[in-house]
Amino acid sequence: MSIPPLEENFPVAPRDYADDGKPDLPPKILESLEGLSQPQRDRIIAAMMSEIGEFEEETSVTHFSGPLPPPDILRQMNEIVPGAAAQIINMTVSQSEHRKAMEKCVVEGQTKQSRDGQRYGFAIAIIVILISGFLVYNGHDIAGTILGGVDLVALVAVFVTGKASQKSNLKGGASSQED
Repeated sequence: MSIPPLEENFPVAPRDYADDGKPDLPPKILESLEGLSQPQRDRIIAAMMSEIGEFEEETSVTHFSGPLPPPDILRQMNEIVPGAAAQIINMTVSQSEHRKAMEKCVVEGQTKQSRDGQRYGFAIAIIVILISGFLVYNGHDIAGTILGGVDLVALVAVFVTGKASQKSNLKGGASSQED
């Protein structure tokens, strides 16, 4: 291959040079051109640039959220591995069913715990009221009254605190669902 003469139709355009004034070529090529005179280098670079032409690099980034990729990506996966889309969809469905079953277990467990707590609390309150009445009946008016009063105040406090907590949980849940 002969090196074309440096002519006006083969100039090295300014865009082919980096900021430091050297051609924008890989370091190994630049090293191999170092022993040549400037006109020889220019002709070689011009020939290389005319052969290479302009290449543009395009980068594409795809982002998705949710359990399934978009249909185009599923279609591409299916072209690469036949049946991959069906496997991904089946896996997503089974994962969703598992998550729903786990959530149901958690809700049922919390409901049972709450119900048991209310029953035990009611039983303890009745026992304390009976003891308070027994004390008053047997002549220990002050002790029975104090015990009954404290029991009544504790029941009211638990009821009011529970309702306030329930309202704040409902408000917090509604605002997080709107986000």
